[in-house]
Amino acid sequence: MRSLRLAVLCLFFVVGLAAARPAHYSMGPAHRFDPAAGEEANFVSFANGIVIDTRAGDPALPAAFTFEPTAEESRYCIVQFTGPFLEQWFRDLPRSGGPLMASV
Repeated sequence: MRSLRLAVLCLFFVVGLAAARPAHYSMGPAHRFDPAAGEEANFVSFANGIVIDTRAGDPALPAAFTFEPTAEESRYCIVQFTGPFLEQWFRDLPRSGGPLMASV
C-alpha cells in the first residue's frame, strides 16, 4: 500500500512538471526600446524652486544666488550633454579647462 501511494505521488509530480513547463516558452514579439528625451530634458530643477531652461543660456537669478569670482576664485558651470551620456565625454571635461566637481 505504501509503495502504491509513493508511485501515485511520483506520477502526480511528473505530470505536474510536464504540465507546468511548456515545450516552447515565448515572451511575445521582441521590441527594441529607443529612449527619447522629452521636454523635461531641457530643464534643470533645484530644490529651492529655481528652474533653469538650458536652451535659454544663463538664467536670470536673484542677486542672492549670483557669484562673480575674482581672478583667484573658481567659476562653476553646469554642463548639459545631449543624447545618451557617454563616459568619454565625462573624461574629456577636465581637458577643457577645469576640474570636474560632480555629476547630477
